[in-house]
Amino acid sequence: MPRALTLQSYLGPNTLPAADALAAAMTHALDLPVRHATAAPDAGADITWACGLVTVRGMDDGRLDADIVAAPVFPGESGPVYRSVIVTRQGRPRPDAATRFAVNQVDSWSGHHALRAHLQHPIQTVETGSHVASVEAVRAGAADAAAIDSSVWAYLQEADSSLATDLVVVDRTIDWPAPPFAIARRLDPGLRVAVMEVLLATPVPGLTAIVPAADADYDPIRASFAALTSPED
Repeated sequence: MPRALTLQSYLGPNTLPAADALAAAMTHALDLPVRHATAAPDAGADITWACGLVTVRGMDDGRLDADIVAAPVFPGESGPVYRSVIVTRQGRPRPDAATRFAVNQVDSWSGHHALRAHLQHPIQTVETGSHVASVEAVRAGAADAAAIDSSVWAYLQEADSSLATDLVVVDRTIDWPAPPFAIARRLDPGLRVAVMEVLLATPVPGLTAIVPAADADYDPIRASFAALTSPED
């Protein structure tokens, strides 16, 4: 039995209260300290909650020895899905081939590759480091538009009423599987089951529910990313 566990999350600010609540619930239920850290998934994490693309790429290339077990249901959604909303400044024309897109990270699904899959043409990018920074880059004119995780966009709209004055949603991608929870394979099977039970049973702020999920649920992301990065791309 480990002396402590780490729940590592790597998502938008809207997910931080949920991750904190989950770590606290696990600490209580498992009688084992569970620490919430914000960092990209790596081999040292026991439980991860991160971008679907980052997670499956880490699993597929061996950097992340874990299994996808669950996914969040965000407020307003009927299941564990989300999408990217494409935002620009009020009064600007719709994005085209000349548009400079702010992207949170080049390896992000919601902020970069989902946009590429949606537009089906090369894009000019300005990397910002986060969805929040991408929104501010569009507001300030450092970029023309951005693809923002729809759950983050909803959170930012609630936090800042002036967003509706400054920016407008001009397009949306299709739905994609929501960022998954994954549990390290090295954990004792009984502990893995106990962690899963806490994930599914704990009411947490900012989420409607957490539901079971599996690796195959993320094959659409794998397939789309493979198409985007094929030699013909």
